Amino acid sequence: MKQIDKLTILFLSLVFFGWGLSVFFDKLAANRMGTKGAFIYIISALPTIVVLLFYLFWGYKLGNFDRMGVFWVFVSSILNIISLFFYYLVFTKTEASWAVAVTALYPVCTIILAWIFLHETITLTKIIGIVLAMAALVFLGI
Repeated sequence: MKQIDKLTILFLSLVFFGWGLSVFFDKLAANRMGTKGAFIYIISALPTIVVLLFYLFWGYKLGNFDRMGVFWVFVSSILNIISLFFYYLVFTKTEASWAVAVTALYPVCTIILAWIFLHETITLTKIIGIVLAMAALVFLGI
């Protein structure tokens, strides 16, 4: 892995704390509203979906956008919205510490898909990381 500069560390820290706080507030919302909180996200995401659809069908003529790239952003957005609904649903059924730990394993899915479809390598370090992450779930579940 290449050397990480201080600005990148700052950005990573902001993502870490931003997502950590965000999930904490998601749990508070789920405690009070159940899955209705996820619907607020869905409603707020609708303008994004409309803009993505616009660029998907007509935007390539305006800004020379890569139509397939916009399509993948659209698919990603839809999957995020659907997943968020179930994320809130999980928060209504279990503790935040367990729910977040399990859902935070999504990079394992990404690693496997990247290996299969993008032919990226799975190194021994990545395998060890996956095993340790799974072991952490066992310890969190005790």
